[in-house]
Amino acid sequence: MPVNKFHVALLVSLMLCVNCMAQNTTVNVDSLKKNDIRAYRNYYWVNLPKQQGNVNDFDHVFTPAQQQTLDSLIKQHIKNSNISFTIVTIDTFATAKQVFEDIAIRFARVWGIGVNTQTRGFAICICSGHKRFRITTGYAFESVVNDSETREISDHTMIPHLKQNDYFSAVVDGINALVALAKGKGQ
Repeated sequence: MPVNKFHVALLVSLMLCVNCMAQNTTVNVDSLKKNDIRAYRNYYWVNLPKQQGNVNDFDHVFTPAQQQTLDSLIKQHIKNSNISFTIVTIDTFATAKQVFEDIAIRFARVWGIGVNTQTRGFAICICSGHKRFRITTGYAFESVVNDSETREISDHTMIPHLKQNDYFSAVVDGINALVALAKGKGQ
């Protein structure tokens, strides 16, 4: 049976309750919740979910039709330009606002975004609840597209859509802008 958030949270809560009873102490309900969240986030960090394809909507910000459209767009870019994309949405329960950048980079590294020279690419990670996102350039593409260029695409192409909570348009326009940038550099 696959492990999901509920099972992990239940297990962590049970372990904390047993530990507190064993110590014969009183636990504030709010601190128990904070401990549960912290424990779950630690578990999530170590055990990132498996990549489900090009679009990994763990925060449920896209409709099924939008996910299919994004997947088709990414497959088209892989075929036409050999540039891959992985979209990851992360729910606020899985990461703290302060470490979102770190977990976005971790997804890219653990999942191997653009690791080999045949599949150069990017990961676009979004956490809607924390109002955070990051474009991570895969290892094989870092010499082609630098951080200031991805920041410019973020600022001018994606953020206007994100301010309107239009995650789909932000990602579509971001993907197209990154591909145009790479093609403009002869890639």
